[in-house]
Amino acid sequence: METDRKETSGLSLENEIKLNKKTRLKKVDYLLSKRNTWFYISLTIVNLLTLCGAWLVESNTVGVTTKVFDGFDWNYLYLICSIFLLCSVGKVLVDFFGVLAQGKKRRFLGVMGANIAKKYYGSVTMYSCGESIVYPEYLKSCGVDSDVCYDTFNTKEVSQKIANVIYSFLVLVFGTIFAIKTTNWVLYALSVIGFFIGVGVVIAILYFDKYKEKYLKIIGQTCKLLYKLKIVKNYEKLYYNWIIVLLQYNNALKSKKSHLLSQIVVDAMCRLLRHSVLFVIVCSLNLVDWSLYLEVLFKCTIMDLIIGMTPLQKGTLIYEPIFLTLFRSTFFDGFVLYGMVAYRIFDYFIYQIIFGISCVCGMGKKLKTIKKNVSSEIENID
Repeated sequence: METDRKETSGLSLENEIKLNKKTRLKKVDYLLSKRNTWFYISLTIVNLLTLCGAWLVESNTVGVTTKVFDGFDWNYLYLICSIFLLCSVGKVLVDFFGVLAQGKKRRFLGVMGANIAKKYYGSVTMYSCGESIVYPEYLKSCGVDSDVCYDTFNTKEVSQKIANVIYSFLVLVFGTIFAIKTTNWVLYALSVIGFFIGVGVVIAILYFDKYKEKYLKIIGQTCKLLYKLKIVKNYEKLYYNWIIVLLQYNNALKSKKSHLLSQIVVDAMCRLLRHSVLFVIVCSLNLVDWSLYLEVLFKCTIMDLIIGMTPLQKGTLIYEPIFLTLFRSTFFDGFVLYGMVAYRIFDYFIYQIIFGISCVCGMGKKLKTIKKNVSSEIENID
């Protein structure tokens, strides 16, 4: 293992990607298989049934009001849709200009399709592994150079992690000072653990190139520990995968600083707007009180940090109990269920709907073409 570390530390990012090309292509082929498609659909159904089950249990034990739409202001619905559109367009535009700056190719629809696929596969795969597989392959199928595709994705991932740490730090600090009494201490403690895990990942990305030997040793020991605990079956494979990811992320930091900075700003703003949606939902239920704004941001951040530590994305099977525990005191009696369903639609089901519509409008054919091309590449390598 020590020899492997020395060999790996001397490899460039290009050599790492080349050595793992066949493995990556097989992952793409497997991810886009029909069997997996039905699994993704079943996972969406599981989330829908879990939401319905939580509604039935909560309504029978605590109760739910039937006067929720009395005096409902539909302008809030328009505001929520506007926020969602602003977030989506903002992320697509910053990617588009990044691709344009590197390749001088106008591929706006391709970038938009890649983002839609990224959101969908990120929400239906373990640890969001589908994002790293589908996004660059989708851009490649639209005529974008391979290096630009992976550089764009890695820059997105790095900026998202940095933005998440910065945003979470600010919200947790102010929330701890002004809104700590409104939350559950156990969930708060779990979120702090999740925050420090995120900080550790960002530090590893930022300083991997400078302290490579130390990080290789730490990663190797961690992989061995996970193997001894029987959490992983092949610690060497896990070791190499982690090294590859860190090399790619570290290389992304060396890209255009202006593009990386713009990604960080957009990611942080989108996270703020996404959490603000729940406050708009609170306001739409006749609970207009700006003193609740920080409380909502605080609790949304806690929920995101906890969900980020789970293997299944978007809080499958745990979203409902966490939401009800955190936000039951934020809403009037009988209103929390409506907030739970409305936010779940915005934060999860809307991406499934958009992806389904996109597949009908042509994305489905594009994904089939990608799978066909990948299968041909695998045969050529063999």
